[in-house]
Amino acid sequence: MAWKVGRKVGRTLYDGDELIGLMDTRELAARVVAAVNSEEVFLRELAQHVVDYFGEGELTPSADGCSELRDRARELLGLRKLTV
Repeated sequence: MAWKVGRKVGRTLYDGDELIGLMDTRELAARVVAAVNSEEVFLRELAQHVVDYFGEGELTPSADGCSELRDRARELLGLRKLTV
């Protein structure tokens, strides 16, 4: 789910209805939300490319539909080491 900035103060970060945190300024909150949401879009697109390349049997989606795909995509790009 996309992150958003609260409406009253303009510094509160939410993931859907879940409170994430409070930033020092409205501008910083907007930049954080934009960065997180653009990463989500990138990773969803990348995950789709991974599924297209490897096939769906190789990557089992979890309840939210993309977290394991995102993890696998990050692993393939070397963005996060695989933990055992």
